[in-house]
Formats: sequence, structure tokens, C-alpha cells
Amino acid sequence: MTPDAIEMMRKFGTKKGVQPTTFYPMAMATFDIMPPPSTVGGALGEERVVNYTGVGLSLGEALDVSPDASWAEGVEADGLKAALAQHAYDKVFREYESIEGCMGSVDKEFSMPAGGVRP
Repeated sequence: MTPDAIEMMRKFGTKKGVQPTTFYPMAMATFDIMPPPSTVGGALGEERVVNYTGVGLSLGEALDVSPDASWAEGVEADGLKAALAQHAYDKVFREYESIEGCMGSVDKEFSMPAGGVRP
């Protein structure tokens, strides 16, 4: 997402007169369930492969999107949108790191539940 898109969501979520929205960083590894087709430009009704397999999900702690939060310290007013976007990206990236093993990485150990199988 662009800094402008994130700022728009922050404004909607912190609007006066409504209950504030809580934003969470989330990562999902779902490639094994429905990988992209081998060719681009599929027609209506193209055949897609759907597997029955597990997924990786990681949900982080709530993001503080207020301009008084630590991510905004020392940032000029015109840089707040970009700083918030970078802060959100960094948090989501950390969530992906925590499920990297279930995304097929051979360099990372990942414990699977008993009976779990990677396709």
C-alpha cells in the first residue's frame, strides 16, 4: 500500500465521533492452497488447482497509528505519512518472518503439527 492509502485508512479509523479502529499487522501464507495458474490470461471457467493443506497465519500486536507514537518521534509533519507506512510495513514484514518456514523456505526451521504434510 502507498503512504497515501495508509493515511486514508488511518483517517477513517480515527475519525471523531466513531469508535476508533484498531489496526493489526497480519501475514498469511496460502500459496499451497491455490497457487497461481501456470499461464496468464485465463478464460472464464479456466481450471485451477486447489489443494487441501494448512496455511500460515500470524497476527501481531495492535499498531499505534497516532502521531504521538514512537514511530513518529523526530519526524517532520510532511514525513508522517511515509513514516507510518514504513512502520506498518516493518511490522507486517516481521509477521511474515515468523511464518517463513511454512512458505517453503529451506533455510528456516518450521515446526509442523503432528501429521502435518507439505504438498
